Amino acid sequence: MIGPRQGASTARGSGPQSGADRPDPSKVEVLLIRHASAGHRNGSSPDDTTRRLDAKGRASAQRIAEAFGEHGVLSISSSPIIRCVETVEALAASTGHDIRIVAMFGENSPPDGSWAALEDVVGQLLDDSTISHGGPRRAVICSHGDIIPDLLRLASLRGTRFKGRSGNAKASVWRLTGWDGATFATADYTAPDDVTADQF
Repeated sequence: MIGPRQGASTARGSGPQSGADRPDPSKVEVLLIRHASAGHRNGSSPDDTTRRLDAKGRASAQRIAEAFGEHGVLSISSSPIIRCVETVEALAASTGHDIRIVAMFGENSPPDGSWAALEDVVGQLLDDSTISHGGPRRAVICSHGDIIPDLLRLASLRGTRFKGRSGNAKASVWRLTGWDGATFATADYTAPDDVTADQF
């Protein structure tokens, strides 16, 4: 399911909340997912952006849906590139959420633009008065091997603490937790084969 909006978009619901009605921002979690396997890059082909998930990638997408489908995902955003969209389609189907297409999560986007788009995702979670979910407010963002390191670098410069191992494998997940209005408190990495409901 793909929503009609392009780029950073406004939150659904009845508008911003304020004061005591606004949720605790420290309960926001963002799951940064690198798209799953989609064959081999051909940088000389103008059709490289149309590569679809291969069999390994489809299995990874199903694993992601099984891991997060029951874990309070409230928002799903993706790069416009089809291999990213396909990575979160099964998750969207299991949660009933549309996929928000965000241009700034696409390849070669400027880091500041990608960070602003991430902040927009967080703001929507906090401002959406239709959400009654009491646990962590989780958003999924599916992007690329160049954008995710950019976002992590900017988070680090703002003071995010990185826990455990690092990586950038296809279908891997970075979990960013504890939003404070400017950055996240912590970031931790989960390799593709370890993406299970028990890990989150």
